[in-house]
Amino acid sequence: MNPSLSRRRFLGGAAVAIALPPFESLLSKAQAQPDLRRRLVTVFLPVGMLMEEWTPSTTGPLQLSGLAAGLEKVKSKILILSHLANLSGKNRPGDHAAGTGAVFNCAKPAKGDGDAIRAGVSVDQVAAKQLRAFTPIPSLQLGVIKGRKTGVCEAGYSCVMENTISWADERTALPPAQNPAAVFDQLFAGYDPRESAAARAARVAGKRSVLDYVHEESRLLAAKLGRSDAAKLDQLLTGISDIERRLDTAPTAACGSLGRPADGESVDYKANAEIMNAITVTAFQCDLTRVVSNQIAPSYPAISYNHIGVSGGHHSLSHFHSAGDRVSYRKCVEWHVTVLADLLARLDAVPEGGGTLLDHTFVVTSSDVGNPQKHDHAHLPVLVGGGGGVFKMGRHISYPTETPIANLFISVLNGLGVPATSFGADGTRPLSDLTG
Repeated sequence: MNPSLSRRRFLGGAAVAIALPPFESLLSKAQAQPDLRRRLVTVFLPVGMLMEEWTPSTTGPLQLSGLAAGLEKVKSKILILSHLANLSGKNRPGDHAAGTGAVFNCAKPAKGDGDAIRAGVSVDQVAAKQLRAFTPIPSLQLGVIKGRKTGVCEAGYSCVMENTISWADERTALPPAQNPAAVFDQLFAGYDPRESAAARAARVAGKRSVLDYVHEESRLLAAKLGRSDAAKLDQLLTGISDIERRLDTAPTAACGSLGRPADGESVDYKANAEIMNAITVTAFQCDLTRVVSNQIAPSYPAISYNHIGVSGGHHSLSHFHSAGDRVSYRKCVEWHVTVLADLLARLDAVPEGGGTLLDHTFVVTSSDVGNPQKHDHAHLPVLVGGGGGVFKMGRHISYPTETPIANLFISVLNGLGVPATSFGADGTRPLSDLTG
């Protein structure tokens, strides 16, 4: 039996199993420890940062100012890590597409579209492979601002590169979903809080009868298949098991108060960002997934941020062609930090196991570049929130120049229980100083 499901509390009998959230009063002392669950969120901050306004002036206890001042409320639960590099994203021209394509996998992306697309498995997907046994949905890929996803974009790179931060393998991009209603339906498919227990029991029993029939038919068929077809059948049965798990773990209204968002992709980026953050928190509360990626915006081309009064394209502004460009660019990156701060605050507002959801989560942020004018890949705006109950938080740590960010990903994977010893093109060991 799935070890996570064996610990769950359910309403109803064999025909209907509605998973309840982990009420603290129902948990044993051992189950209520801070390491009850650990999760990962990767957040992409597009087109770099004003690093001089982001980087604390001293190491040690965290002192926030400038663009990082908006994180003051969660200061004790974040780390800012300086001089971490992702040199796999360095390619002039093409630094934004290459930097985005490599951001969380640290593998040099290939140019070209279609069959030429190559990158590397991202840290969230390595984690999802380990954690998928505990939840009905292995991972979520979310976005706020939609970009181009087909054709060739910057410097010969596929548009996929600048619009994807999650990769299942070197060929399989997992682009973000920007439609909150569609994501909500993915999470809560078939669940209606107004449905009576009897009605749901009948519906689930009907679906289970179909699945039971498929299982029996597949058992009889398996003996007649060759190796190749047997492998295809195994993939089918794995999918059926995922469906069964979703039937058994349909959430109740008790594990979150999020209502279904309106249909369609919103052009209100501020509202969209808040909804995606709320969806992330609800998905964790209901234990529907433990891995989320959030690409706030693509790195290229220029996108206007009219919702904060900036009409010029975000990417174009980053080159500071005029005196007002820096001011407008600063407004854009300040909003990115606001979105991050909102996510951290929402996670920290939900109690869990003697702490909060944030305490038991690794929230890892980075960008395609650091200084946008220099297209710098050697000093990225890297923050870790929560620390999963493993890292010692509330500090600024400065590493030697060009320390691979891949080493941070090894540390995070180890904290999630994944025994990684290498990652990407240049990750060879966990980062030092993170645990104290």
